[in-house]
Amino acid sequence: MMVTGLVGRFGVAALAGYGIGVRLEFMLVPLAFGIGSGLTTLVGVAAGAHDWKRACARPGPAVSSRAPSSATLGWIVALLPEGWARLSPASRR
Repeated sequence: MMVTGLVGRFGVAALAGYGIGVRLEFMLVPLAFGIGSGLTTLVGVAAGAHDWKRACARPGPAVSSRAPSSATLGWIVALLPEGWARLSPASRR
């Protein structure tokens, strides 16, 4: 609430941009943490069993790093924010 209040001082456009960014963050963070925590567990089990070949064979960067898909979605939202904003139920009033 404090950050929303601070951003609101810069005007309606800044507040709308902040809201769009926060909505995007709330969607991407659970995906990244869900995949990353599962992968961490699998690698930890293999490392605990001293099965280093299996622990190193996990496709960690390709699976847990959501950077390519997150960056793609972020660029789409940055270039076409109207489409993302229309997904909000508040915009249908």
